[in-house]
Amino acid sequence: MIDALNDDVLDRILKLYSTPSLAALTFVSSRSYVIALPHLLRCIFLGKNTLQCAAFFNYVLDHTQRRIPNNSVLSYPSERGRPGKHIRKLQLAYSVCTQEFDEEECTVEMWAPLLTRAPEVMPNIRSVVIEARVEDIVSHSPGFAHALLTRPFLARLELRFLGTVASNRLGQALKSAPSPAVLQRVKFAYGSTSDEQDHTTVEYIGAILFHSRKSLIQVALDGYDLYRVLANPDSGNTGVRPLPRYF
Repeated sequence: MIDALNDDVLDRILKLYSTPSLAALTFVSSRSYVIALPHLLRCIFLGKNTLQCAAFFNYVLDHTQRRIPNNSVLSYPSERGRPGKHIRKLQLAYSVCTQEFDEEECTVEMWAPLLTRAPEVMPNIRSVVIEARVEDIVSHSPGFAHALLTRPFLARLELRFLGTVASNRLGQALKSAPSPAVLQRVKFAYGSTSDEQDHTTVEYIGAILFHSRKSLIQVALDGYDLYRVLANPDSGNTGVRPLPRYF
């Protein structure tokens, strides 16, 4: 039956399918796999635990790249390759970021590098929400900030439990990226145990907002010193321009 329908008709039908139905359809045939996969992967919500998170990112990476003995990678040649290109929204729930297993089965040191590599194979991603431990993620995988801000279509960025390291890395990524993302919705929650935010940390967050000032339609900053972010302090040695006093 499915082989009798053209791809456009199937695409419209599959928009009505539930996630379990789409997952089941990928096992029917090669054609149904190729057609169902974009719908199945369009919006990814990881809400179980860190093992689920690591397994999903390994799936995306393993089907995008093929490892060879010297640890280099080659492009995955199959038509089933590059599942990351279908992902538009990615959300990591609080439970995924905070639950770790005994005997160091899947600690943040292990899955944070996967989270950094994954956006690099998601060229069409529009929305990223990480509900906890962003400071720990960036501390163990410094390239994460750059991987996020270089996604060309990223419009929504929601990061919680940032600290000075993550805030500074985001600002540095903005400065170094040749064409950083222009955001429409930004939500940052500062969650460092230290109450003191240094000058550079605040300035970098202001620089991110300033960069997207013409496109922003929603901004939420929790735990940051808003006066210092919205003020126009001296740029110091960061080399980036902060948000003007009146935004």
